[in-house]
Amino acid sequence: FRGGWSTSSNGKPKNYAEGALGRFGNEYGGWYDLIFKQKVYDQDGRRVDAIVMIDGNVATNKAAGLFNTQDDNIMQFSDIYLETKGFVPRFPDAKLWVGKHSLPYNEIQMLDWKTQKTPAGGGIGIENLKVGVGALDLSLVRADVNVKNKKEIISTDDSKVNKIDQYKKEEVDLNELEIRYRDIPLWQNATLGLNARYSAPNKSKIQNSISVKNAWLGSLVLRQNEFFGGFNQFTLQTATNSVASQLANINTNNPEFASNSDNDYIGTHTGGKAYRFVSEGEAYLSDNIIVAHALALTSGNDVYSYDLNLPHTDFTSFKSAIRPAYIWDTYNQSGVELGYFRQKDKVKSKTYVEEGYKMDRLH
Repeated sequence: FRGGWSTSSNGKPKNYAEGALGRFGNEYGGWYDLIFKQKVYDQDGRRVDAIVMIDGNVATNKAAGLFNTQDDNIMQFSDIYLETKGFVPRFPDAKLWVGKHSLPYNEIQMLDWKTQKTPAGGGIGIENLKVGVGALDLSLVRADVNVKNKKEIISTDDSKVNKIDQYKKEEVDLNELEIRYRDIPLWQNATLGLNARYSAPNKSKIQNSISVKNAWLGSLVLRQNEFFGGFNQFTLQTATNSVASQLANINTNNPEFASNSDNDYIGTHTGGKAYRFVSEGEAYLSDNIIVAHALALTSGNDVYSYDLNLPHTDFTSFKSAIRPAYIWDTYNQSGVELGYFRQKDKVKSKTYVEEGYKMDRLH
């Protein structure tokens, strides 16, 4: 969980583009995760656990902590599933799970978003299948979305014909298939991962007038451990349609199909594509100097911009957070976090540019 105290010389402090500038000193909520795990069965090399994960936020600006959205006190059940180990023939270390769960997320901690994230309803998955030189993970999950459906209502009044547009939210079934082949050894302390996800809407016969496009996400992950005493991870990604639109956001860049946490599918998606390169890691330049970083370079074309609420947008963005620090002793270190971002969007012969920077001191 996260907590602390904050103030400002001009009223209450406000966060700004923490997903582009870095979250350190730029977040004011008390986010938390609670995990409950109960062993159900454990015998003869086979184990079954029931797992529930709750996450949410406690507002740190007010004393009252009642659950309500207006004060940013929220809670959700993000995972409720049954996990087994030892039940997959010939794969004793494989995990088979069923319920509300997904394959593990990969979070860029300094920027507070994920390169791998598939929010899920019910599903089934297998992890850690030792196949060839690496490990195979598979999942099939459901993550329905809400879509606005336009209907034209015709009415007559005094011999006049009136046409009225009515909008109603329709729930569209969505299935997502994800495959990951990871931990492929390259050289000493280096591994490669290949990930692919396909999001497929499953409309009913009466939903033919609703437009919901399928989407792809592909990832290549190279990780170097023992990198100057730390690690470095490079991720190269490509995405289409609504997932590509998520990569175009200035702030939150989770590669999700829905546009927001309310599971809404928004905008006109016409086959747009986005590409992203991410570097994250930390290294000890000496026994007393450590540097952590997160960098993201992204570009795309013909995507729907959630920031501008406009389709057919081309964009480029650069996001960075670098945190050098000096280690005084086991219990003390001092440093700074430097953040900078710049995003350029082009749509309808207009260009929109936003950029920002920050510096935080730490001890």
